[in-house]
Amino acid sequence: MLQKHTGRERSYLAALDAFFAHPKDEKYKRSEAFTRSMEKLVRENPEDREAQAFYAWSLIANDDDTHANRKKAAPILENLFLVEPNHPGVAHYLIHCYDVPGMAELGLPAARRYAQIAPAAPHALHMPSHIFARLGLWQEDISSNLASIAASRNASVTHMGDEGHQYHAMEFLVYAYLQSGNSQ
Repeated sequence: MLQKHTGRERSYLAALDAFFAHPKDEKYKRSEAFTRSMEKLVRENPEDREAQAFYAWSLIANDDDTHANRKKAAPILENLFLVEPNHPGVAHYLIHCYDVPGMAELGLPAARRYAQIAPAAPHALHMPSHIFARLGLWQEDISSNLASIAASRNASVTHMGDEGHQYHAMEFLVYAYLQSGNSQ
């Protein structure tokens, strides 16, 4: 027998519906609707950490050149990172949040933590390099992407996919090698 959804579950479904209900609308309008829905969900469920994380992610996805939404998302994510330092989504979103000029240094703790949280996930191994590249930490950038490429190849050999992550990591790897003076 199917149970009825809880109010919280209905709120999550409503948030997703706000994004997907009008697929022909431009993505920005749908993203704004998702953000409003997630904000409402957080207001109705203030202890729901997942809702807070998704709300922060929605803010980052709707950022503009002033980075106002990133600045709004950052304290939400930083508080979650303090409470749940092993939450892969929070570390990931923090890296995206700070992956802009002038904010990258704030993402260093999450960048250095993320690969430890998910050491077999190619994308988790690559993401720290976004911060490392912004800060000119070329050896850490190189190490991050080499680990990501190795994990991608392992995932491919075990038929788990992830070939796409390998190419993105290779792009960052080449850039880091060139920036560090290694053109071999």
